[in-house]
Amino acid sequence: MITLNSPIMVVTDLDGSLLDHFDYTWQPAQLWLDRLQQHNIPIVFCTSKTATEVFKLQKNMKITAPFIAENGAVIYLSPQQKHILGQVKDLGTTVQHIKHAYHFNFTTFSEMTNEQLIKCTNLNKDQADDAKQRDASEPLLWQDTAQNLKLFASILKRQHLKLIQGGRFWHVVSEQSGKDKALAWLLRQYPQHTQTIGLGDAPNDKSFLEKTDYSVVIKTYAPTELRLNKEAYYTQHYGPQGWSEGLQHFIQL
Repeated sequence: MITLNSPIMVVTDLDGSLLDHFDYTWQPAQLWLDRLQQHNIPIVFCTSKTATEVFKLQKNMKITAPFIAENGAVIYLSPQQKHILGQVKDLGTTVQHIKHAYHFNFTTFSEMTNEQLIKCTNLNKDQADDAKQRDASEPLLWQDTAQNLKLFASILKRQHLKLIQGGRFWHVVSEQSGKDKALAWLLRQYPQHTQTIGLGDAPNDKSFLEKTDYSVVIKTYAPTELRLNKEAYYTQHYGPQGWSEGLQHFIQL
């Protein structure tokens, strides 16, 4: 068992984890956010969201910490210090070329109108604009067969790209990217935080949750529950309630 005085870092997914899956609220987790900040414990977002989205969330939540964005493709040590893992030139163009060459049926973020994106995500107009401001990833809504999804992934691999499954969308990133790789890079910059607690709910969280010292899998609305290949705590509650439950399990007050 660890305490709030332990040298720890909390690494958390956002959508469906710290943020509610439907309305993106975090208030049920505010008590634990306050506790962590009072003890100077870094709260590191590890998310598929963009840097623009994260900066606004951090401001609203009064959090200052490094973060990982775009499924591990982008790392910010501070607002002035950005590091990109495996940036791909013309990623969107490459994805579109594969789509049309093989007649795959999917819709990328860049193709979606704001109205379409709002309908898929329940974001408002400003939030939808922020979600499109991407440096190194291309989310897409898959509308084709499972067999073609495997084919698409194999074609991406030949281009040194990979496909990551999130809560709502699939994400195309460089094969050098990933939440686990980004977390490993970040931790090398902060060796004083000797223990990590990871929290997430979706398949794209699996890679980093299997690397943290303590792992919390938050209950999901998806048909299939995320299972890790290590010991972890599986919550009974969803979203920020489950987030708080997971910290309560591991941190002794």
